[in-house]
Amino acid sequence: MRSDLRPSCVSDATAMCHSRMWLLLGGVVLLALLQLPAYWTPDAAAFPTVFCPPCPPELARPAGSYAVTHDILGNASNAVWTVMLHDRLADGAGTPVAAARSLFLAAAVPCEVLGTAAPHITTYYHNKKAAISYTFDDGLQSQLDIAVPVMEAYGFRGTFNVIAGFTRDHDIDPQLHYTGGLVTGSWESWQRIAARGHEIGNHSFSHQDLTQVNDACVLEREIDGSAVLSTKKIGRRPLTFAFPFNRHNYRLDNLVLRNPAIIREHEAGFGNVLYTADEMNAAVDNAIRRGAWLSPMLHGFRPDEYAPLTAETFARHLRYVQSRASELWVDTYGNVSCYLRERDTATLTVPAHGGQRVSFILRCPLDNTIYHYPLTVAIPTGTPHPTRIKVLRGDAVLSLPTIVLEDGTILVDVVPGSDSVRVEWE
Repeated sequence: MRSDLRPSCVSDATAMCHSRMWLLLGGVVLLALLQLPAYWTPDAAAFPTVFCPPCPPELARPAGSYAVTHDILGNASNAVWTVMLHDRLADGAGTPVAAARSLFLAAAVPCEVLGTAAPHITTYYHNKKAAISYTFDDGLQSQLDIAVPVMEAYGFRGTFNVIAGFTRDHDIDPQLHYTGGLVTGSWESWQRIAARGHEIGNHSFSHQDLTQVNDACVLEREIDGSAVLSTKKIGRRPLTFAFPFNRHNYRLDNLVLRNPAIIREHEAGFGNVLYTADEMNAAVDNAIRRGAWLSPMLHGFRPDEYAPLTAETFARHLRYVQSRASELWVDTYGNVSCYLRERDTATLTVPAHGGQRVSFILRCPLDNTIYHYPLTVAIPTGTPHPTRIKVLRGDAVLSLPTIVLEDGTILVDVVPGSDSVRVEWE
């Protein structure tokens, strides 16, 4: 007991007695830890995936990061690594552990210590510090004419949320005018850019405020009918749903989520004639500083369109984003969503690690017909410049891309599955 909190009537002798009791208790706990391997050897079945309790801020890994516990009982000859997710929230909030034994073990060693040299899933793809997904609403022709070429010039891909009922079939068909005379693109054009890696999202059938619609048939057309039409025209069901006017509620969310879908949320409005590249760049800087996922929402690129952004401003902004490519992952809303959901539900089991090789199994319980984006697994090697890197499944060498960081960590992109993957290096 601290002396400044102890009542004055408590003698120094009593305080010393209390201190000895705490020391004795600590010794008993330590002795129990040392003896535990004799009665329980860690293995994949006995050591379930656990979630780490909250870490002090000074020990916490970046938000969304993974720590891995390795042989915390000292059994180096039979080491089993088990993924531990912690500190998903920036405020350090943790998630309850799966079992009392796991809690006891996890609490025995600080979280950061557990993951210092262990294979782990990176927070973002390719270990980037932050992510950004450009989303374009209303399916406007100006987005095809201006935004797409600029995006592709920098190697970026975006999410274009199309209003199905205002989209003509072919480029040569008479133009359809959305509210206010805005000209929308054609399914033919959207199909072309989808084949180049852009995402075609769902922005409803007619862009009504769905919170004001009570007719079940109308809601069916606006949500499912638009998805069915988009699937027919593009060849794949839209994954991202962007509510008109960003207005939705619990009832509408459930209607959208009856089928596999991701609802666009936390959008950041980019646009209007006075909006500058510096303002957009500042939002990017803030996302990188916070380790966040930024989702800009854009509309028109012509003066008569809603919240127009000039081509020059957008190009200048993307040039800045390209300059920070080493820190920033740019991808579609659907791809980033899939990565984060897979990351948060995946388990990475590493039954063998040592020397110049590591084997692991990366599993994810989500529907793999939708969630099959490769997760980046970071493998610290302890070698400044690992060479002759091979990724194998059994005896077959896989052509999976690898990246080597400055500290010798190998990054390998793996789609979750049930097969063991082995990485070797020299």
